[in-house]
Amino acid sequence: MALQEKVKINTANGLHARPITQIVSTAAKLSSDIKIIYKDVKADAKSMIALMKLGVRQYEEVTIQVDGEEEAKDFDRMMDILKKMN
Repeated sequence: MALQEKVKINTANGLHARPITQIVSTAAKLSSDIKIIYKDVKADAKSMIALMKLGVRQYEEVTIQVDGEEEAKDFDRMMDILKKMN
């Protein structure tokens, strides 16, 4: 069963190149399937292009979804990254 939680993006320009690079580099090290959902569109958190296409702006809310054998550990790691960006 996948874990998921909503997170408000508070970075000055939303999800742009710098925070997306942090998300992708962290997600790439994890074994779980990690998605970021924005306005009913799911993007692979291991793909910079997919995340850029979402166009998430400042103060918008996204859902992080993690599914895999180590989903609890991977979910905590991704939430740490997202919360530190805010």
